[in-house]
Amino acid sequence: MPNEFNIKKKFNWQFLGKKKPIVFTALLTQADVDAPTMVVLENTIGSEPSLSYDGVGQYSLIFGSNVMPAGKTTVSIGNNIVTGALASVLSDTSRINIFTFSAVDATPGDSGLLNTPIKVIVYP
Repeated sequence: MPNEFNIKKKFNWQFLGKKKPIVFTALLTQADVDAPTMVVLENTIGSEPSLSYDGVGQYSLIFGSNVMPAGKTTVSIGNNIVTGALASVLSDTSRINIFTFSAVDATPGDSGLLNTPIKVIVYP
């Protein structure tokens, strides 16, 4: 009898008759006034995202339209930053806004992302 759920392996969503969540995972780095760069670790979302520089300490991760429906999408961003604080906001079904802040006075600041992990999970 095949073992459909093995703790040592990934969970088998099809066993439960459900679709598997789709995932995007990357490491972000940003310097000066340039858009962040990314090293994509996993992308099953089906859309190749781009990154933009929107202003001091403000960046966007942009996917194709409607790939992150409200109520089915989670976004987590690591705290691996050079200095300061970090936040991310799912602004619509295709855009995640990312913000970095100075540790000294909490003002927006650049050059704070250094291999900072971000993970997007879209549930069926």
